[in-house]
Amino acid sequence: MDALIEEIIKIYQDDELYLKYLKEPYFYNNQPNEYFAPERIKLFFDKIIKTQKLNRLKWREKILHYNLLRKLGR
Repeated sequence: MDALIEEIIKIYQDDELYLKYLKEPYFYNNQPNEYFAPERIKLFFDKIIKTQKLNRLKWREKILHYNLLRKLGR
């Protein structure tokens, strides 16, 4: 673990080495893996959007219920 921390510090302090790492390809053999398939990314964002819509609906229900209880004096 110490060797890893020392290497990180070395990279952080050496601008040329840091840039060398930044210029490396992001993927092995410069080929995106299955996690970057367009369909998989679309499903990921669809899930996020759907979850946010459901959460908004749940909160809207809670607010309406709270307002109704307030009007009824409870």
